[in-house]
Amino acid sequence: MAYKGYKFAILPNKTQERELYSCAGAARFAYNWGIDEIKRELDLANQDKNYKPSFSHYELRKKFNVIKHEICKDSFGNEWWQYNSKEVYSNAIKNLSVAFKNFADSKNGNRAGMRVGFPKYKNKNLDRDNSFSYTTGIDNSIIDSHHISLPKISGKIYVNENIFKRITKHTKINRITVSIKNERWYVSFLVESEAVQKVNASKKHVGVDLGVKEFVTLSNGAHITGFKSYLEYENAISKEQQKLSRMKYGSKRFLKHRKRIRKIYSHILGISNNELNHITKMLALSFYLVTIEDLNIRNMFKNRGISKHIQNSKFGDFKRMLKHKCVDYGTTLVLADRWFPSSKLCHCCGNINKNLTIKDRVYNCENCGISIDRDINAAINLDKYGMNRVDSRAEDTINAR
Repeated sequence: MAYKGYKFAILPNKTQERELYSCAGAARFAYNWGIDEIKRELDLANQDKNYKPSFSHYELRKKFNVIKHEICKDSFGNEWWQYNSKEVYSNAIKNLSVAFKNFADSKNGNRAGMRVGFPKYKNKNLDRDNSFSYTTGIDNSIIDSHHISLPKISGKIYVNENIFKRITKHTKINRITVSIKNERWYVSFLVESEAVQKVNASKKHVGVDLGVKEFVTLSNGAHITGFKSYLEYENAISKEQQKLSRMKYGSKRFLKHRKRIRKIYSHILGISNNELNHITKMLALSFYLVTIEDLNIRNMFKNRGISKHIQNSKFGDFKRMLKHKCVDYGTTLVLADRWFPSSKLCHCCGNINKNLTIKDRVYNCENCGISIDRDINAAINLDKYGMNRVDSRAEDTINAR
C-alpha cells in the first residue's frame, strides 16, 4: 500500500472563508498553547530532578481538553472552542509533539540531516502558519466533481479542478489539510493507493544539467529555457511594494494593497509550477533513465551574483517534482555525487580543467582540443555517470557490470 497526495485550489464564499480562518486560528492557538506547556514542563523538570515531564501527543491533548473551557474564551468571556472541529486542535498538538521529538532527537544525535531547532510560535500573519488538518470524519468529504464538505464548515466548498480526474469518490482518504498561500485557499488529500511497480518502456537515457542562463540542458543537445516570467513582474512588484511602504501599517488601505501584491505572487507561482510540471513530466515520460546533479542549493545562495536567479529558477522544486514523476512513470532517477566535476570534466578524454570558471560558457579541453558548450558537456558527463551505475536496455550502453 502506498500513499499519495493531491492538492486542489478551492473557492470558499465569505462565510466559509471566515470559518476557515477560525479553524486556522484555533489550530495556531492550540499549537502555541502546547509550546507554553512544554516550556512549563521543562522548567518543572529543571527545578525538581525527580519530576518526569511528558510531551506526548496523548498527554498534551488530555491537558488541553481539561483546560480548554478556561483558556478558549473571547474578551467577553464566551467560549469559542466548540465552533471548530476537535480534529483541528488534536492535529495541531500532534504536529507540535512531532516537532519537539525531532528537536530532541536532533539534539541527542538520533536524527540524521540538518539540525532541528526548538519549535517556534505560529504567527497569524504568515501563510505557513495558517493551516489545519482532519483525520477523522472525512470519508464522505467529496460530494461531486467540484464540491467538497469539511467538518464545522457550512455548505459545500467549490473546487476549481475536477477532482475525479485525479482521485475517485470511493478512494480511502487518510488526511485532509487546508492551507492558504498568497490569499488563495487550497485543500490537500492524502489517499491510499495500490503500490504498482511501473516500468518505462523507453530505451532512451539522458543527463540533465541545470543552469541559470539555460534552465535545463540535455545531453542530446536540447535546451529548455524554462520560467522567465518573474522578470516581467519584477518591476511591477517593486512599484507596488514601494506604494505599500508609504501606507500606515495595519490600515485598510495597507491590507488591501498587500492583498493585491500577494495575488501577483500567486500568479507567478502558478506559472512557474506549471512550467516545472510540464518539464519534469516530459523527462519522466521520454526517458527510462534520467541523471541529475545533487546540487547543494543552500550554498549556491551564498553567491550573490546568481542567488536571485537560482531562487526564481526553483532548482529544489524541480528535483522534488522529478522524483515524484519518475516514481509515477517507472523511470530510473540517478543523483550524481555532489562533488562529481561534471562541468570541469572533458566527456571525450576525461581531462579535468581546474581553471574553468562560471563565466566560461565554452569548454575548451587542453588535452584533446575539443571545444563544446559547457552545459552540454556537463549533461553528457552526467548521462555517462548514470549509465555506469545501472543496467541499460539501450543499444549504446555504457554498462558498469
